Formats: sequence, C-alpha cells, structure tokens
Amino acid sequence: AKITQEIKDFGQKYGLDIDPDANVGSLSMGERQRTEILKLLIQSAKLLIFDEPTAVLAQPDVERFFAIVKKLQQDGRGIIFITHKLEEVLAIANRIAILRKGSIIAQTTPDRVNSKHDLARLMVGREVVLRVDKPEVTKKETVLKITNLTGPPRQTGPSFTDVSFSVNKGEILSIIGVAGNGQATLCKAINGLVTPNSGSVEFLDTQFDAQSWAACRHHEISYVPEDRHHMGSVADMDLAENYLLTRLSTGNTSFWLNHAVMEKDIVAAIDKYSIVTHNTRTLAGQLSGGNLQKLILARELEKKPELFIAEQPTQGLDITATEEVWQAILSQREHSAVLLFTGDIKEALSLSDRVAVMFSGRIVEILDASDGESV
Repeated sequence: AKITQEIKDFGQKYGLDIDPDANVGSLSMGERQRTEILKLLIQSAKLLIFDEPTAVLAQPDVERFFAIVKKLQQDGRGIIFITHKLEEVLAIANRIAILRKGSIIAQTTPDRVNSKHDLARLMVGREVVLRVDKPEVTKKETVLKITNLTGPPRQTGPSFTDVSFSVNKGEILSIIGVAGNGQATLCKAINGLVTPNSGSVEFLDTQFDAQSWAACRHHEISYVPEDRHHMGSVADMDLAENYLLTRLSTGNTSFWLNHAVMEKDIVAAIDKYSIVTHNTRTLAGQLSGGNLQKLILARELEKKPELFIAEQPTQGLDITATEEVWQAILSQREHSAVLLFTGDIKEALSLSDRVAVMFSGRIVEILDASDGESV
C-alpha cells in the first residue's frame, strides 16, 4: 500500500499518472515509458540518462515531460538527453554534442545554432529535407470497413468503444491520439491479436463479425508492429530467417526451407531498402533500430498486401531512416490501403490523406489531412 501510494504521489506531482495495479504487459508503449521515468524519479538519481525518452509520447506528454526535465535540472540533477528529434534538442539542451558514426564530431550550444537544418546537416553529413512530397493518388475501392467495433475488457490494455471508419486503396488513414486512449488495442484487434466484444469488419467485400474476424488469418494484410524488437523480429535469428517469418506461405511449397531462395530474397531486400548490414547472416538483434525497421518494412511490403498497417513506424529513428520509412509508406499507398497508427502529428499530416482522432477509446472525428489547422 505504501509503494502504491508513493507511485500515485510521484505520478501526480510530475504529471505521469499511471495505474500502479496494472500489469506492465497490458500497458501501451507510452504508458511503459512513463513507468520507466517514474522509476528514475522514485530512486532520486543524481544523474539521469534519457535515451529517446519522448519517442513514444504524443506532443502534450512531451511538453509535460520537458517540464519535468526542467524541474529536475533546477533540483541540481545532471541530465544526458539522447534524441534524434532536433526541435527537442533546441528546446531542452544547455549544451549539444553531435554523434556521427561513433564519434563526437561537434559540440555547440543552442544559441549558436541557426536552425534545426544546421543540426541535421551535422548529424548526417549532407543537406536534409525535413518534409516529403506527397504525390496525388486516385482513391479506389474500399478495402477495410469497421462498423461499431468495441474492444475487449480493460485487462488487455486501454480499450475502445463503438469505433467506425473505412480505408480505401490509394489512401493513407492515420489514427492519432495520446498514448493510452485505446488505439494500441484497436490496432491489435484489426490484426486479429485480440478479440473484440462486438461490431463487424468488412474486408475485401467479405463480412465478418467480431469473433470470426479474430479467428481468421488474412495473408492480404501486412503489419509493422510498434515494438520492432520483441514483436516484429527475433533477435537471435539472422536476417534471412527474420525476413521469412511472416512470409512462410510465399512460394514455400515444401516442408523444408529453401535456403537458396531465402538468401536470394534477403539480398534483394537489403539492396532495395538500403539495409546496412555486414552480411545476410547478421543477427537481427545486432542491427541498429533504423535498419531493423527497414528489414521489417521490407518483409511486410514485399508480401504485396491489400492492407498495410504500420504502428509508430518511425519511433526512435534518426532523420535518414525516418525519411526512408516515410517514402516507403507513401509509395505503398499506390498499391494498397494504408492504415497508420502514430502519435506524431507531423508524421500524420505529412503522410496521411485523412486523420482519425482518437480520445478515451472513441474516434471523435475524422478530418482531411490537407487542412492542417483543423487537425
């Protein structure tokens, strides 16, 4: 009881409310991040090292986190803040060290930096365009239609209620919201990983009730999960094996794996998606976050899906990897319907045709992404 009260007190004091009785496995990535931050605060550490602490946080949570960091600084604690997000660097840092290819290549202060473009150039060694061009694509037939879908009970994570939307071939629909508002459970339900309580799903003109949808395995759907390390890949398998994980039915007509075909496929993917690795026998756990994400993207996109689902696809990635992932997702909308779950408003506006805003387990509005002010 004492520990529970302590967690509640710290959470209230720093704006990091979390349910002390929740199982960590049921929490969204954003809620897990808040739990990690609370652990540090409760320990009263003198030096705090934050490695991409805002990667899973929506903008309101980021602003609250920055208020916490500034208070910790005022309390005399030292803070090492590791991030790829340039605007955060300029907003929070007293001093900036730029790491490229394992070496500190420059040190500066925010007042000596003219813009985040200057930082980006130092980080990657070239001029970086911090936006993407979104070509016009004709919207075609409806691929997925969700009607009055209500999720499972809360014990599987923050749930959702009475959700309805559709997504067409040729468009990107983003679902955005602050972590913990049910979007993670909705994503799992659409992928058949949890069973909704009620509602219906229409996929490629076939109607399913909530239970039959969860029982089916749809090879026409590709999914890039939020947790690339534990759900999207197997760290102790090599690249060729990981590339085959969700593609076993693709051209595999024998009980035995065809290693020659596996090698050919992964070599082609490495070249096409610019995956940086020593060789195809490199273990997935040895890749950087950006290259692991590109491996998972390559695997899912090369399945030629009718519906492509990406969950927080650029979370924790550097500028170069983010650009490459964005371009891959934009290209995919020419071939399928794309459903994007993201907490990054800039990402949603850059990539989407429409944006569905989720709050307290419900979709409160679906807006045209071209009207950035309304979003």
